[in-house]
Amino acid sequence: MKSNDIQKVVKIKYENSDGPTKIYRDLAGAVSLLTIKLWIKMINPTGSITLSSPPGCPRTVRTKAAIMKVKSRLNKKKRVSTRKLANDINISRTSIRRILREDLGCKPYKKTKQSKLTKSSKKIIRGLSLLIEC
Repeated sequence: MKSNDIQKVVKIKYENSDGPTKIYRDLAGAVSLLTIKLWIKMINPTGSITLSSPPGCPRTVRTKAAIMKVKSRLNKKKRVSTRKLANDINISRTSIRRILREDLGCKPYKKTKQSKLTKSSKKIIRGLSLLIEC
């Protein structure tokens, strides 16, 4: 259920004279008891659950526009360092890292060079795979 649906259920149950703990048990912990009590405090004076604005400060750097800039930049060029990207877009390195990690789901990695397998090591690996299959 979405938050608005849960709020409606809480309001209806409270108007049917259910207490906060009963509502909490009926919702099977979908919302905390403290949240239900806060919503009931809002229902008493106003008659509705009105959340004025989301908690916390408004975003100033990690806006949708900045996320789209970074995404378009990644689509143009796959390998970009966070420092160069931050310099080009004029956003701090940490904000770029947050956008890449949290908003776009990119993970940093560095390819490691390894020596090639020799013929003898290939034979050993084939022998091990045959043992595992049996």
